[in-house]
Amino acid sequence: MTPEQKKLIRRTWAQLAPDSAATAALFYQRLFAIEPAARRLFESKDMHVQGNLFMQMVSVFVRSLDGHSEMNAAIESSGKRHHGYGVLASDYDGAGKALLWALEQALGSAFTPEIRDAWAEGYRTLAGTMQRAGATSTSGYGSSVL
Repeated sequence: MTPEQKKLIRRTWAQLAPDSAATAALFYQRLFAIEPAARRLFESKDMHVQGNLFMQMVSVFVRSLDGHSEMNAAIESSGKRHHGYGVLASDYDGAGKALLWALEQALGSAFTPEIRDAWAEGYRTLAGTMQRAGATSTSGYGSSVL
Protein backbone atom coordinates (compact mmCIF):
# COMPACT_ATOMS: atom_id res chain seq x y z
CA MET A 1 0.00 0.00 0.00
CA THR A 2 1.18 3.48 -0.78
CA PRO A 3 1.40 6.20 1.87
CA GLU A 4 -1.39 8.05 0.02
CA GLN A 5 -3.66 4.98 0.15
CA LYS A 6 -3.04 4.65 3.87
CA LYS A 7 -3.89 8.32 4.33
CA LEU A 8 -7.15 7.93 2.37
CA ILE A 9 -8.16 4.91 4.44
CA ARG A 10 -7.45 6.71 7.72
CA ARG A 11 -9.35 9.81 6.60
CA THR A 12 -12.43 7.95 5.39
CA TRP A 13 -12.46 5.68 8.43
CA ALA A 14 -12.54 8.79 10.65
CA GLN A 15 -15.55 10.01 8.66
CA LEU A 16 -17.37 6.72 9.23
CA ALA A 17 -16.61 6.37 12.94
CA PRO A 18 -19.56 8.43 14.23
CA ASP A 19 -22.06 6.08 12.54
CA SER A 20 -20.15 2.82 12.49
CA ALA A 21 -23.23 0.74 13.40
CA ALA A 22 -24.93 1.82 10.18
CA THR A 23 -21.86 0.91 8.14
CA ALA A 24 -21.70 -2.50 9.80
CA ALA A 25 -25.38 -3.08 9.07
CA LEU A 26 -24.78 -2.19 5.42
CA PHE A 27 -21.85 -4.59 5.30
CA TYR A 28 -23.81 -7.56 6.61
CA GLN A 29 -26.86 -6.71 4.52
CA ARG A 30 -24.73 -6.84 1.39
CA LEU A 31 -22.69 -9.85 2.50
CA PHE A 32 -25.82 -11.94 3.00
CA ALA A 33 -27.28 -10.72 -0.31
CA ILE A 34 -24.25 -11.71 -2.38
CA GLU A 35 -23.13 -14.70 -0.28
CA PRO A 36 -26.23 -16.31 1.28
CA ALA A 37 -24.13 -19.25 2.46
CA ALA A 38 -22.24 -16.87 4.76
CA ARG A 39 -25.25 -16.87 7.08
CA ARG A 40 -24.02 -20.27 8.30
CA LEU A 41 -21.27 -18.46 10.18
CA PHE A 42 -23.72 -16.23 12.05
CA GLU A 43 -26.63 -18.48 12.98
CA SER A 44 -26.28 -17.98 16.72
CA LYS A 45 -24.86 -14.46 16.66
CA ASP A 46 -26.41 -11.22 17.88
CA MET A 47 -25.85 -9.17 14.74
CA HIS A 48 -25.68 -5.86 16.60
CA VAL A 49 -22.83 -7.22 18.71
CA GLN A 50 -21.33 -8.80 15.60
CA GLY A 51 -21.44 -5.46 13.80
CA ASN A 52 -19.57 -3.83 16.67
CA LEU A 53 -16.93 -6.56 16.57
CA PHE A 54 -16.58 -6.20 12.82
CA MET A 55 -16.06 -2.45 13.07
CA GLN A 56 -13.52 -2.97 15.86
CA MET A 57 -11.58 -5.35 13.61
CA VAL A 58 -11.55 -2.84 10.76
CA SER A 59 -10.43 -0.20 13.24
CA VAL A 60 -7.54 -2.45 14.32
CA PHE A 61 -6.61 -2.81 10.66
CA VAL A 62 -6.66 0.98 10.16
CA ARG A 63 -4.42 1.44 13.22
CA SER A 64 -2.09 -1.26 11.88
CA LEU A 65 -1.37 0.94 8.87
CA ASP A 66 1.05 2.85 11.09
CA GLY A 67 3.13 -0.29 11.55
CA HIS A 68 2.11 -1.14 15.10
CA SER A 69 3.18 -4.75 15.61
CA GLU A 70 0.53 -5.35 18.27
CA MET A 71 -2.14 -4.46 15.73
CA ASN A 72 -0.69 -6.91 13.22
CA ALA A 73 -0.68 -9.58 15.92
CA ALA A 74 -4.37 -8.89 16.60
CA ILE A 75 -5.15 -9.30 12.89
CA GLU A 76 -3.26 -12.59 12.76
CA SER A 77 -5.11 -13.80 15.85
CA SER A 78 -8.40 -12.92 14.20
CA GLY A 79 -7.38 -14.89 11.11
CA LYS A 80 -6.72 -17.94 13.26
CA ARG A 81 -10.10 -17.59 14.96
CA HIS A 82 -11.86 -17.21 11.61
CA HIS A 83 -10.20 -20.39 10.39
CA GLY A 84 -11.53 -22.15 13.47
CA TYR A 85 -15.06 -20.91 12.73
CA GLY A 86 -14.91 -22.50 9.31
CA VAL A 87 -14.27 -19.36 7.26
CA LEU A 88 -12.96 -20.44 3.87
CA ALA A 89 -10.53 -18.55 1.65
CA SER A 90 -13.39 -17.98 -0.80
CA ASP A 91 -15.44 -16.31 1.96
CA TYR A 92 -12.98 -13.43 2.02
CA ASP A 93 -13.87 -12.45 -1.55
CA GLY A 94 -17.51 -11.86 -0.70
CA ALA A 95 -16.59 -9.99 2.46
CA GLY A 96 -14.33 -7.69 0.47
CA LYS A 97 -17.07 -6.95 -2.05
CA ALA A 98 -19.53 -6.30 0.76
CA LEU A 99 -17.11 -3.99 2.54
CA LEU A 100 -16.46 -1.90 -0.55
CA TRP A 101 -20.20 -1.67 -1.22
CA ALA A 102 -20.93 -0.64 2.38
CA LEU A 103 -18.22 2.02 2.26
CA GLU A 104 -19.61 3.35 -1.00
CA GLN A 105 -23.11 3.55 0.47
CA ALA A 106 -21.90 5.20 3.66
CA LEU A 107 -19.59 7.72 2.00
CA GLY A 108 -21.76 8.52 -1.00
CA SER A 109 -20.14 10.85 -3.52
CA ALA A 110 -17.03 11.07 -1.31
CA PHE A 111 -16.26 7.45 -2.30
CA THR A 112 -13.97 8.35 -5.19
CA PRO A 113 -12.15 5.87 -7.41
CA GLU A 114 -8.96 6.64 -5.47
CA ILE A 115 -10.65 5.85 -2.17
CA ARG A 116 -12.13 2.68 -3.64
CA ASP A 117 -8.70 1.56 -4.84
CA ALA A 118 -7.15 2.36 -1.45
CA TRP A 119 -9.76 0.33 0.43
CA ALA A 120 -9.56 -2.52 -2.07
CA GLU A 121 -5.80 -2.71 -1.58
CA GLY A 122 -6.22 -2.36 2.16
CA TYR A 123 -8.73 -5.19 2.26
CA ARG A 124 -6.44 -7.41 0.18
CA THR A 125 -3.72 -6.76 2.76
CA LEU A 126 -6.05 -7.46 5.69
CA ALA A 127 -7.56 -10.60 4.15
CA GLY A 128 -4.15 -11.90 3.09
CA THR A 129 -2.78 -11.51 6.61
CA MET A 130 -5.80 -13.25 8.10
CA GLN A 131 -5.72 -16.08 5.55
CA ARG A 132 -2.00 -16.73 6.07
CA ALA A 133 -2.50 -16.83 9.83
CA GLY A 134 -5.50 -19.11 9.46
CA ALA A 135 -3.58 -21.47 7.22
CA THR A 136 -0.99 -21.94 9.96
CA SER A 137 -3.65 -22.47 12.63
CA THR A 138 -4.46 -25.95 13.82
CA SER A 139 -7.17 -25.05 16.33
CA GLY A 140 -10.17 -22.79 16.48
CA TYR A 141 -11.36 -20.24 18.98
CA GLY A 142 -14.85 -19.10 19.83
CA SER A 143 -15.81 -15.45 19.58
CA SER A 144 -16.66 -13.26 16.62
CA VAL A 145 -16.74 -13.75 12.90
CA LEU A 146 -16.02 -11.08 10.31
